[in-house]
Amino acid sequence: MRRELPILNLQFAAISVRQFPHLQQQLKLLADFLEDTATGVFPAASEASRKETAFALRYLAKEADIIPDSIPEIGYADDSLIVRTVLSRHQDVSVTTAVFEKFAGRRSPLPLSEAAA
Repeated sequence: MRRELPILNLQFAAISVRQFPHLQQQLKLLADFLEDTATGVFPAASEASRKETAFALRYLAKEADIIPDSIPEIGYADDSLIVRTVLSRHQDVSVTTAVFEKFAGRRSPLPLSEAAA
């Protein structure tokens, strides 16, 4: 999965859906979390948080999912739900990752209030 992250980040950067304005940033946070835990830069993560994060990222990268992304207004509803569920289930890790990213000064993370929103 780690080798796929650069390509996935490019795909996620192209997502711009008015109905889900934070989806792109949430995906970046999850991808950064997965990369940082894989490289040991940010080691504080449970196995469940890493596996669920990988699942969410793979789901968004799939061509076929529950609601096809090509359907106007609702195409990314299932994707957003999965991402928000992972962020919510691992809120402690999501917020800690956002704080880490902010203070490391490496990226532009979500505002902390939206890390798990």
